[in-house]
Amino acid sequence: MQSQLAGGGVKPIAADARLLELKLGACAACAEATQAEQKVLAGERKAEEQEMEDAYLGTILLQRDQEIRQLAIKRNALVPKSLQQKRRQEQAAAAAAEAAPEGLAAASLVDTSADTAILA
Repeated sequence: MQSQLAGGGVKPIAADARLLELKLGACAACAEATQAEQKVLAGERKAEEQEMEDAYLGTILLQRDQEIRQLAIKRNALVPKSLQQKRRQEQAAAAAAEAAPEGLAAASLVDTSADTAILA
């Protein structure tokens, strides 16, 4: 503003120059406040977008997990009952082997149960 006045050959009096400086200072402060408010609003918008994206990804992951569970249920439903019982016995024997302090004692228990199953 002052350069425009100087370019036009106008030299303001001291009171006018002081008023110009005050008005320019007020405009600069207003611009800074507006920029600060815009930064806050942009941060809030970005946070909302991130929340929406997280919710969207959460629904995708939930759907994937449900599909996996559904496939597991279907797979288990297709397995014959005798095979399911055999798997349960193997899992129980494996769990007993892990729980026993000595691996040999648990192995002998598993062998004994297998022998009785053959005899029966």
